Amino acid sequence: MQRINFKKFNSVGYFCLGASAVYCLIFIIYSFYWLISPYPNEYREFANIDITRMFLEGKNPYDTVNIPPFFYVYGFVVPLLTSWLYSLISFIHIDMLLFQRLIALSGTILCGWISAKEVKNQTNSIVYAFLAFSITLIVGWSMGLCVALPNTLGVFVMLLTLYKAKRIKTITDICGVSFLTILSFFIKQYFVIVCVPVFIWLLFRSKKQALYYVLFSIFCFICAASFINYLYPAFFSIAIVHHLAIASHSLSHLIKQLAVTGLFYFPLLLLFLLVVYNRYKNISGKIIISFNLGKDRNSPLIKLSEMPDIYAISVCVYFIVILRLGMHEGAYMTYIYQLFIPVLAIYTLSSIDILKKDKLKNVVLIGTVLFSLYHIGLFINIPREMNDREKSEWESLYKILDVDKTKGVQIYSPLLAKYAWDNQLPVWNNGQTEYISTLQNSSVISHIFPEANKIALKNRDWQLQLHQQISTFQIPVIITDNLSFLTSSFLKQAGYCITDSVSLKAGTTPNYTVYRWIPCQVRN
Repeated sequence: MQRINFKKFNSVGYFCLGASAVYCLIFIIYSFYWLISPYPNEYREFANIDITRMFLEGKNPYDTVNIPPFFYVYGFVVPLLTSWLYSLISFIHIDMLLFQRLIALSGTILCGWISAKEVKNQTNSIVYAFLAFSITLIVGWSMGLCVALPNTLGVFVMLLTLYKAKRIKTITDICGVSFLTILSFFIKQYFVIVCVPVFIWLLFRSKKQALYYVLFSIFCFICAASFINYLYPAFFSIAIVHHLAIASHSLSHLIKQLAVTGLFYFPLLLLFLLVVYNRYKNISGKIIISFNLGKDRNSPLIKLSEMPDIYAISVCVYFIVILRLGMHEGAYMTYIYQLFIPVLAIYTLSSIDILKKDKLKNVVLIGTVLFSLYHIGLFINIPREMNDREKSEWESLYKILDVDKTKGVQIYSPLLAKYAWDNQLPVWNNGQTEYISTLQNSSVISHIFPEANKIALKNRDWQLQLHQQISTFQIPVIITDNLSFLTSSFLKQAGYCITDSVSLKAGTTPNYTVYRWIPCQVRN
């Protein structure tokens, strides 16, 4: 193991190391807070537990027999892996929610590790590596830390793909990168975008390698898709058709996120521009494009005097992608933190030594710590701990449900799905159940994704049956919230009245209001 020579650090180096260490300590403390919280850290967090539960029980989550009320729009790799690991340690009797949060936290640490490893390999600087590690930890944020989501492992596979692609030497290496690329899709769909910077970078390296990468990726996807479509017949209908159908877009939502990124990451963005300018300012007039696949097939398609870095290409590609994905109103800063910031940190910190002026370099480093690092650490990741009143709201609702669970209560708030599962009650809304209704029956879709229409028709019948039960007062107690697909206006029109309403805190989002409904005639 190489020893760290602290004598070669200047005051700025010590400052960055100390600041990063303090930040990591803050991260550890508050990760523990989020980790052991008995309450949801995010509104739809239980959906990931629900699909893991399905795997543990030997059920097929992508069989229309189980849909609805079960529904899950992300990839199956992380829940399947989690169920396998959970079964291995079943003798410990660890809570499923806690275990899945540990998996998510492990993914965050792995993302920080691979970022630091890449920067350390390129700069041999522990300061830059530690700073990259600290900045990359933001990938674990989704309205709070340690949320039971597949995001962090998806980011890790994406970064691992870039890391391996940069070191391609043999056909076996290309096959491995192709495998990781396709694997990223089955973790969470949008991570497959990593194929774009990899392909573009290979065009600057070798036409043959770029062609092999495309062919191997297509072959890998066809093989995987054939097997998965047989094993999980509804997967692609859900992962593609339904996932696209649920997205709502807003330009103002994108602008708000870009403003936050520009305000708090401007030192890194400035550093990126300075590095790109200094590295490529003399590149004009030296571009050679060769489409010849004959004798020079090992040569690049586009030959430049300065070979572009794969992370620089990723920064540009992901920024363009964010201009589209960032309009998705269902996610705030998610795509920026998971796609853009990690590659931005890796590229800028690994290339900072190209700046010849030490004063400029020091100013940018200090700015990165004060803005990019501590904004995240002090204003986003650190939660305001629940006060006694907020905890009492949860506990008071649990006491009400303890009585109602013997009366045939049906819970349609995903905030209380974990309570329903713990008390052997049916889970009627896991947080993604309402997404089923976004897709309408379509003859065009039925030819490509036949399972999509089956799901849409089953959901229609399920909704009609549910409405019939409500209209005839067959459900004695109904629990909803202000985002539930069972709306207050419908329940009031059906003859139900609110007996209790409770404001619940979950993660860093504004409080949710949960309602308890009973037939008005019973109340009267």
